[in-house]
Amino acid sequence: MIRASTPEEAYEILEEQSIDLVIIFKRVADIDVATFGHRVKSEFPKLSIIMLAYHERELNK
Repeated sequence: MIRASTPEEAYEILEEQSIDLVIIFKRVADIDVATFGHRVKSEFPKLSIIMLAYHERELNK
C-alpha cells in the first residue's frame, strides 16, 4: 500500500510505479473525491479506481 497526501504526489507515484488500484477516500488537498477520481481516470484509463465519498453531493459532479 502506498499513500499520497497531495494530487501531485499521487500523480508522481502513478507515473513511476505499477499500480493496480487507487482508493480515494477523502478530499485530496482542495480537490473533492469525484474531481480527483475523474482526473486520475482520464490520465490513466486502464487503472481501477474506488471513490469513497462522505456525502452524495461529492459524487454528483
